[in-house]
Order: sequence, then structure tokens, then C-alpha cells
Amino acid sequence: MSLTRFHSTNLTEADLTGANFENVEFLETDLTRAILLEATNLTADMLNSAKLCRTQLPESLEIDPNRDCAELGITDLSD
Repeated sequence: MSLTRFHSTNLTEADLTGANFENVEFLETDLTRAILLEATNLTADMLNSAKLCRTQLPESLEIDPNRDCAELGITDLSD
């Protein structure tokens, strides 16, 4: 099985609803406003270095979906 790496990838506003993230690695990937609802095999560890702001995450992940907004210069968190 091969590993899919997203390294410094811009996935801003990507709709990844229901995607299977088995053997995927996110390295400094921008997931601002991305939709990851109902994603499978997605873990909090996989998102350690990903940029999250207004990101829609599965409820099973206990991660702040806005944790990197200040770093990204985004202050308006309204939809």
C-alpha cells in the first residue's frame, strides 16, 4: 500500500465529504473552509500540521476547526 502525501497543498474550500483517508498524510496542508464531513480513516494526528480555519470536521474528531485562523490572518469566523 502506498502513502498519499499532501505537502504544502492548498485544499482551501475543497469538498472532501465522505473521502477515505486511509494511508494519507497532510503536511502543512491548507484546509481552510474545507469540508471533511463523513470522512473515514481520518485522525487528529493526521491533521497536526494542517492549517484549519472554518474547516468542517467529522464530529468524532476533537479538534478546534478554527485553531489556525489567527495565524492565517482570518478574524471573521462568521459564515
